[in-house]
Amino acid sequence: MATIKLYGALRTSLRKIAGWANDAAALANELRTDHATFKAVTDDLKTLANALRTYVSDGMLTIATLTVSGGDATKYKTTTTCAFRIGGIVYTKVATDTLAFTTADTINTAGAATTAHWGAWLNSIGVDGTPHTTHATYASGTDQNYATEAAAIAALPAAAASHVAIGYITVQGLASTAWTATTSNLTVGGGAGNCTARNFYDLPTPATLPAAVATSTPATITAEAVDDFKDEQGTP
Repeated sequence: MATIKLYGALRTSLRKIAGWANDAAALANELRTDHATFKAVTDDLKTLANALRTYVSDGMLTIATLTVSGGDATKYKTTTTCAFRIGGIVYTKVATDTLAFTTADTINTAGAATTAHWGAWLNSIGVDGTPHTTHATYASGTDQNYATEAAAIAALPAAAASHVAIGYITVQGLASTAWTATTSNLTVGGGAGNCTARNFYDLPTPATLPAAVATSTPATITAEAVDDFKDEQGTP
């Protein structure tokens, strides 16, 4: 009789243990799901924090829209008011025509007959509000002479201290003819002093902020609490 009673008690205890194990498994799985939701929100917050860090750093806030000057083909212009931040302060520069290259940099001074002659100029602006051009690394001597536009762009320098990049200008010189910034034209065509191609790029892309972080639904644990293990007499 005692054996039967013991067997019954063991069976009851095993059922309780199985119930506790199931409750623990349900709780663990729910916590795992809640953790995934929490991690998603944390990742969104990290993205927003990094975007804010970028947004308040030095850089362009709106583009200047570079193009060839309307009054002098040797010069360029900006066609929209741009805004930029340097040292935590926001500055603006109104659209300005007849902007000259800073120095008389050259492309293909040797006058080689091939058409693969490219040069590039970084356009930057500082707190004084004056745009500047800085040539790409000279390919040979004091001359730019890159085989592709991409190679010339890759050789552009970074903006100087207390300046931000507005964009850059690329020029492909005519075959057998040297092209000189400040005196040669940004006009595409075969005429004297012109170029084979010229392009204007507004950089960098103005800083923007990502969408607001969505409010996550408060997590409510629905799994039953796992009771302390107790024997039939209630002793832990």
